[in-house]
Amino acid sequence: MQGGSTGIVYGGLKYQARCITDVTADTENTSFLAGTLSLKEENEVHLIRLSSNGTELVCEGLFYHPSEIWDLKSCPFDSRIFSTVFTS
Repeated sequence: MQGGSTGIVYGGLKYQARCITDVTADTENTSFLAGTLSLKEENEVHLIRLSSNGTELVCEGLFYHPSEIWDLKSCPFDSRIFSTVFTS
């Protein structure tokens, strides 16, 4: 990397993330969903957006999930909808 460029890190996850997906329907922002993996604790899905100046990742939504998340997808036409795959 030239010019002293650094990466951006999101430190808001309590547990390790198994999956991440882009929010395709959000055409005005760079947005992602990240799903955590914990065998003993309640898991979370984080809606993460890149700030308007492009220097930080901000949690725009936090959704609790009862089980470990095996896969995660965003709805291609509505940014408010996503689905998870998990076992119970």
